[in-house]
Amino acid sequence: MTDGVGRIQARGGDVLEIRAGDTILTAPGEWHWHGAAPDRFMTHVTVYEAADDGAETPALAAAIATIDTY
Repeated sequence: MTDGVGRIQARGGDVLEIRAGDTILTAPGEWHWHGAAPDRFMTHVTVYEAADDGAETPALAAAIATIDTY
């Protein structure tokens, strides 16, 4: 995270608050979501590591959360 306050959750895990300076590592293929806290913004940088065989590793995108489901 580079700025703001956010939240992240892996499937079946707790919702975690994240802040500027935090580094989050998700395993390849791990389903998760992340976004800004309800009353804040967040900015972040994402880095993807290439597979050893050079194959693309697609990101798994979750559905967009509405205010009712957030």
